[in-house]
Amino acid sequence: MALSAWKKRLVALLAILALAALGLYFFLPKEDLAAYAVRRVLLAQGVSQAEFSISRIDSEAFVFENISLQGEVPFSADRLEIGYTLRGLLYDERIDRLSLSNARAKAKSASVEVAAAVFVGKGRVLGALWSGDWTVSGLRSGGAGEAVPPVAGNGTFVVFKDGAEADGTFSSGDKAYRMAFRSVFDAKSPEKSVLTVESASMPWNGGTLAVRDVKVPLGGDAAIPVDLSVRRVSADALFQKMLGGKASATGDISGVLPVLLDRKGGFAVRQGLLKSEGSGVIRLSPDAVPGDNLQVAMLRDALADFRYTALSVQADGGSDKPLSARLNLEGRNPKVQNGRLFKISINLTGDVLDFIKQNLLWLTNPKEILEQGNDAQN
Repeated sequence: MALSAWKKRLVALLAILALAALGLYFFLPKEDLAAYAVRRVLLAQGVSQAEFSISRIDSEAFVFENISLQGEVPFSADRLEIGYTLRGLLYDERIDRLSLSNARAKAKSASVEVAAAVFVGKGRVLGALWSGDWTVSGLRSGGAGEAVPPVAGNGTFVVFKDGAEADGTFSSGDKAYRMAFRSVFDAKSPEKSVLTVESASMPWNGGTLAVRDVKVPLGGDAAIPVDLSVRRVSADALFQKMLGGKASATGDISGVLPVLLDRKGGFAVRQGLLKSEGSGVIRLSPDAVPGDNLQVAMLRDALADFRYTALSVQADGGSDKPLSARLNLEGRNPKVQNGRLFKISINLTGDVLDFIKQNLLWLTNPKEILEQGNDAQN
């Protein structure tokens, strides 16, 4: 249903309820009358299981409490307040304020909790039905694969007859997790709807993961290209996790992983490259290098205390071809062959590839968002 139709129904409902509250205040229990009207509207939209109470109805506000809506995406909230003036409601179809407290929603394996959200109208934008500022506090998300602290955000919004636009920023209290975005929703042509992550960053293994200008179409099946920037990540933390505690290292690693994400959560890496920021030491335990011939034995000895001058990890493939990753090293072990120069290339195992998928790509995996967006359109 177009946004204009939704808004007209909401405005009409609120106007009727406000007038009913004034005219029938002494004759009928207005909260029961209002609850009946709201349930009728929800039922018309396919929401058959709705629980809530109404604690306030007057010429300034309409307040719901203890809200629970069951469906494909279960939703609950402690309180929803809709603020207005009767004149603004009846003549301008204007709602002045929406505030939501302790809201929770869950879809598939993803969940969202919001401590508070407020939308405040600031007057008319030419051609808009409603516009203003929004603020959110205590936003938590689950199912991303990585623990993220609560974040707060603010920005602006504009609602048109057949669409909406919003922009803003989110960040954690210490600013370590940050995101700036803008979004456009087109009800007439959903394929034109897009969420653009202008920038996002988060701490990871002593360094930072970051993305810029990621466009996530909210309709259609197009794959999503993402350049994942890895900045000064600890080589020790990286190799400890990649090789299951069989390695230790010094130094930092940076680079870019160009990733292509599809609608089913699959991904491909196109010539990704991570490189050391300088020289360092890497030490591999003997069982990290299997084999029993002389060459393998020499490699095992060299990597027991390898002083590298260059280190890189190359990744490529996925989706239509096997994903491969290769560790390249150049350097010496002072105790092996009088410290001769070694150039070593090692194919990383499937466990390492799983690590890359689970730990590097969660920040940019829009699978749950896309599934929810597609479900909403069906």
